[in-house]
Parts: sequence; C-alpha cells; structure tokens
Amino acid sequence: MGYIRNIGVIVIGIISLFPSFCPAASLLVTWIANTDSDLAGYKVYYGTQPGTYGTIADVQKATSYQISNVQNGSTYYVVVTSYDNSGNESSHSTEISAYIPVAVPATDTTAPTGSVVINSGAATTATSAVTLTLSSSDAGGTVTGMKISNDGVSYSSEVAYATSRTWTLSSGTGNKTVYVLFKDAAGNWMRSPATDTIQVTDTTAPTGSVVINSGAATTATSAVTLTLSSSDAGGTVTGMKISNDGVSYSSEVVYTTSRTWTLSSGYGTKTVYVLFKDAAGNWMRSPATDTIQATDTTAPTGSVVINSGAATASTNIVILTLNASDAGGTVTGMKFSNDGVIYSSEYVYATSRAWTLSSGYGTKTVYVLFKDAAGNWMRSPATDTIQVTDTTPPSPVTDTTPPTENPATTDQPETSFIKPEIISPENNSVEVPLRPVLKTTALANNYRLTEWEISNDKGDVLLDLKSATQRTELIVPELILDAAMKHYCRVKFYDDQNNGTQWSDPVAFETVQIDPADLNKNGIPDDQELLLGEDVDLDSDGVPDRDQDNIKALVTAVGEEYISLKMSTNCKAIRSFKSIDPSSILDTTGKPGALPIGLIDFKVEVVNPGDFAEVVINLSEPAPQGAKWYMYDETNGWKMYPHVAFSDDRMKVTIQLKDGDPDYGDTDGVANGIIIDPSGIGVDGIQQKNAERSSSSGCFIDTSMHHPSSQGVWAAMLIILLLFSSIDRYRKKIIL
Repeated sequence: MGYIRNIGVIVIGIISLFPSFCPAASLLVTWIANTDSDLAGYKVYYGTQPGTYGTIADVQKATSYQISNVQNGSTYYVVVTSYDNSGNESSHSTEISAYIPVAVPATDTTAPTGSVVINSGAATTATSAVTLTLSSSDAGGTVTGMKISNDGVSYSSEVAYATSRTWTLSSGTGNKTVYVLFKDAAGNWMRSPATDTIQVTDTTAPTGSVVINSGAATTATSAVTLTLSSSDAGGTVTGMKISNDGVSYSSEVVYTTSRTWTLSSGYGTKTVYVLFKDAAGNWMRSPATDTIQATDTTAPTGSVVINSGAATASTNIVILTLNASDAGGTVTGMKFSNDGVIYSSEYVYATSRAWTLSSGYGTKTVYVLFKDAAGNWMRSPATDTIQVTDTTPPSPVTDTTPPTENPATTDQPETSFIKPEIISPENNSVEVPLRPVLKTTALANNYRLTEWEISNDKGDVLLDLKSATQRTELIVPELILDAAMKHYCRVKFYDDQNNGTQWSDPVAFETVQIDPADLNKNGIPDDQELLLGEDVDLDSDGVPDRDQDNIKALVTAVGEEYISLKMSTNCKAIRSFKSIDPSSILDTTGKPGALPIGLIDFKVEVVNPGDFAEVVINLSEPAPQGAKWYMYDETNGWKMYPHVAFSDDRMKVTIQLKDGDPDYGDTDGVANGIIIDPSGIGVDGIQQKNAERSSSSGCFIDTSMHHPSSQGVWAAMLIILLLFSSIDRYRKKIIL
C-alpha cells in the first residue's frame, strides 16, 4: 500500500479487569478497524510514562488487545499503529491512559454456623462437670474460635475451636442450658448461639454432726446415745449410716436426731463415724465424727490369805495367797502394806508371793490393793491377819518375784532391828511447803546408803530415791509433791553388805493449800506464763500453743526464750512445766559449761505405769550446733542424756522416757505413772569436778519459806513480783 495514512486507528476504550479474589488486574484495549485494502495488522504500544512505551505487541488484524498483569496503583499509557503488507507503519494514534487502582479483596461477612451437645445427648447428669460435643462450619473459610456461657449473657474468654471440651454447669439442680458462639477466620461471630439443655439432679451431699453422750469426755459403758444433726442445701436429709471404724458401716437407717449406739469393745479412745444421705441419694463423702474416752471405772476385787490360813506364825516372813478378778478386764498389778498407809511399789499380779511382816509380836495384818488393766485400784484393800508368836530373825529370804519396773524399792529382808527416825517434818504437820527438807537421825558409819520414800494418801508412791551416801537430809525434788495433799514419808539405811535397817515409822504431813508460785493452778509458774498477746505457735500447727490441751508453753528463767512441751506417745497429761535457773543447783560435778536456756522440769502422766513415753520440746531459737541434752537427778548428778533426737533445723527436741527408770529420764525412781525430768540443752564441754558433793543436803537450793504463817505474805509478794516481771517483759519486747 505504499503509504499508510494516519489510519484513523481510534482507540475507543481501555477496560480495567479485576478477577474476584485475585490481586492481578488487566487492561482491554479496543480500536476502530482500518479499512485499507493492503492492511497487514496493528501494533499496540504501552508503558507507565506518557509518550514512553516500553512494550510493543503485534496483534495482527485483531481490533482489541488485553494487557495482562498490570501493576495496581499505576497509570498505563497506550497508542496503536497499523502497518501494511510492505511493512509501512502509520503514526501513533491518539494516546489514551488508564489508572489501575489497588485491588481490594472481597470481604467475608458471613458468620459460621454450629451446634453443641451436652454429655452425648444425655437427658440428666448427677454432676455439674459435663463434656460438650461441638460442631461448626463456615462457608467462606474456617472456624477458629468459640466462647461458652451458662446464661447466654456472660461468656467465657475466647478459646480455640475444638470438637470436644469439658465444662462446668452453673450450681444447683434443674434444667441447665449451655450457650456457644463460634467465630471464623474473618472474625465473624455467630449472632445467635448454639444451645443444648440437660437436667441436673441434686449433686450436693448433706452436712452434719454427731455428739456422743451430750459431749461427755468419758463413758464407763459401751452403750451410748448419739445426738445427730444434718441439713441439705438441695432438699431434705433422709438416711444415715454409722460406724465404729470409718470403714465398716451399719445398714442405712432413717435419719433421726437421736439414736442409741454400741461402741467397739475395750477401753481407750472411741470414735463414732456417721454418713448422712439426702433425698437425691447423695451421701456425705467425709463422715461426721465424735470421740469419747471409754474408761473402765470398776476396780477389781480380791482376797489375800496369809500362810494358807494358819492362825499363827513363828516368823515374820510369810507366804501370801492372792486371788483377784476384774469385771471389765484383767488384773495386772498389786501393792502391799503392813499398816494400810505406806504401800510397796507396784508388782505384777501373781497368785503367790513372799512377804515380810512388820517386826515384833502380836497380831499382824497384811493389806493388798489390786489394779486392773485400765489403771483402777481397789479403794478398800483386801486384808488378812495372823498372830506372830516368835519374831526371832530368820535367815534372809530373797523375794524371787520381780516388781513391775523397780526392784530397788521392794521391802527387802531386814537383818537389823535398827529403825531410823524422821525428825522433820513432825508427824501430822500441816502447811508444809512443796519442797520440804526431810531429816532423819544419823546412824553408824557402816551404813553407807539412804533410801527415801514418799507416798500420798491415795497409796501412790511418788518418790523412791537411794542416795549414793548416807544422807540424813533430803530437799524434796521439784514437782514431787502436790499442793493440798496428805503425804507420808519414811526412810531406811543400808550397810556395806547392802543389809537394810527397818523402815522408819511413817510420818504424815499435809502440804500447803496453794502453790505460791502457781496461784492459778495451771501447772506453770505464774512468772513464767505467756502474757496476753504472746500467742506463740512453736509447733507450727496454726494454733497458739497455750490454747492446746496437749501443750504447755512458758518463758524460760534463763534467756527469756519461748519454749513449749508437747505430748507425743503414751502421754496422758502434762501436770506441770517449769523453767529452772541452773545456778540454783549446788552440785557442779559433770555440769556442762553452758546451759543457754537453763533447765526445764516437767511432770508428765503416762497412760500406764512403766510405759515408755515420748515428748517434744519446741524451741523459739535453734539449739546451738554440737549442743547435747543434759539432765540432773539426785542419785546420778549431771549426765548427758542419750535418748533424744534434735530435728534437722534444731528447733525441736524429741525425748524418749520410761516411767520409773532414772536411766530413761524419770527421777522419781518408781513406776507410778508419773515421769519427772529436770533437763536442758548443754554446750561447751563439762565443768571441772568440784569438791565432794554434800552428803547432808539436797541437790537444789531451797528457796521456799518453811514457816506456815508466812504463806500469805509470800503469795502476796509473788503477785507483786509477777506484776513487775510482766511489765519488764513487755518493756523488753517493746525495746526489741
């Protein structure tokens, strides 16, 4: 065609094309066709700058062209030319432009749908803990989250979508509905929740209590009356079961507020366990309990026959035939006396025993008290009488039946008619202090040992002490005597061959009515008691020590440290607990170099005479490293006590004891059910041996006032001293 005119290629439009959900766009360019006969085709020029075209497309004779993959946010400039068969190309058409906007993806506005099923579609549940089965789908994407509610108002925090989830229904019984909202990846939440409903039955067990015999501490019979109380938040209490061991229960009985019950056989602590049930069938999981002490209060009965019932005897050594029985158990012990006042130590019950009558001619009576396993002694002794016509001393006879725990206190055959005499206190003295000085006449030098015995008017031997030398005086150790009690004391001596004199005649005396150091009678010296606000809890059980029956706590006389004594094994009661300044002990042989909290002395009642027992000392400050436990008694003096264990933090000391055994911490020397133990923490070695220990006085400095008329003044002075001591202790604590 030789010449191509400005072919009148007219671009009639550019159309921007945006495929759905696709960021890539395209331009469709169209133009009016050239009508020349030698037209060979068209070329499309385009670019992103006016008049500058980076791309040329030969589209032949097509009258449109689609530019693909144009860039969003850019303007494209387009011209078209035509060319003939000879290759001649026309000039550019008029430039046309088009802006490619940024692609905006389509928005997902459709929320997911879903459902919830409680406990696989069960109609009821007996517990508020359920399992939800969940199902949800989303037309425009995926389900990603969900929220759950018990009321359709307050929902849980969003959690990841899952097809199963545990859930806790609202409390109470009745119809319970669970509401669930699901969310898709675009953030669309369901507007109306999926729901399901289930019936919750009564799942709350009743509560209740049981009281044995109206709260009595003890019972002498196994038949008791239970007072029962129970309530149920969701309905009524209908049934109950009862047990003596918390394992085997009775059959269910109708709930009632009172019921008779039979405790398990035997004596000791008895616990009753009760489970209550409501109308929905819910049983208590933990039983209501109450405890009572089943005590055998019936003493045994028995008899004694001297020498098979003979009317007379030519010697004061006789054979006793014994017979005793106990309605509530077994007979375990017995004690003997020639006067019905001073009794021997306890012996194991036997049907025959050798015995030495009191010296001299005439009618002789033997008194015997029997004891059962529960500790009940006969109140009136069994007796038998024989006429002694010849008291010529026979050859010594050795008693071959050992006592229960303390053979040293037996009435040994006496090879001498010498009878010492107690000269202080006078017989039938009254208002005698709790640490009196006992004095006796002296004997020849070949009598090297002295044995002192103290008992009370109940027949209990309180002290049986053999001194290492002939001792004509004894200051009664701490805690032996009780206030307002009648006591008896006697003494005998032993020669170089261990032959004993006769016992002295017993001397009776009554102690002061009130211990001036313990006016409130709680077993702790008044000036050592914890003050108001001193609610120490040394055993760390969350209860102040002074509020517990099995603990006594005080402030030590040395160092003013808190310390408590806690019963552990085989302990029945703590009678007394006091702190002692060791400087009051004159004897320093074997004494440790330092006693940082002084000594403590306690009087513990054990369950049965002769028992091993265990107590725990709780400290407010750790015991020094390397410290040991020392004790002091009249017979052995100072010695390290081995039967203790310090805790790892050295804040507790566990002490093992045995009633009647001085080597196991009982300084009264007799298996009488009472353990008395003055001891404490000792450090820094042993003091040098002092001069020979005194043979005429006791081990403790006696600070008591002995004159009866001074007791009222002394008590008043102690009250004043206690007041000043309390003020001083408060002042020190404020300063600290």
